[in-house]
Amino acid sequence: MSIPSAQKMNAPMVAFVILRPKQIRLDVALPIDDLLKKYRRYASTDIVVRWISGTDYVDDQLMVGLIADNVSKLWEFRQDILEVVATVPYANIMPVTDWLEDYLTSSTKDSKDRQAA
Repeated sequence: MSIPSAQKMNAPMVAFVILRPKQIRLDVALPIDDLLKKYRRYASTDIVVRWISGTDYVDDQLMVGLIADNVSKLWEFRQDILEVVATVPYANIMPVTDWLEDYLTSSTKDSKDRQAA
């Protein structure tokens, strides 16, 4: 996964958090991975993925975001990811809020700093 440039981080973004129990981790991850292959082909897009592992009592969280200058690609991504998650029982999806977007941005900057060191 490439780390988005600062210029790209200011581009429009759509992101979702997918919540699912540990037992169905692959039921969600594999279809999402297949979907992301479609968007990796576009040079004008960046994909941001974060895994937050849960426990027996707390669902795992998969944060998936697409950064693109082309708003139609964002809309297409939104529709595609909603359709994929709808096929997985016990998985829930919610849009990323401002605080999660801040987390995405700061995590990306942290990764970039670690790579530079």
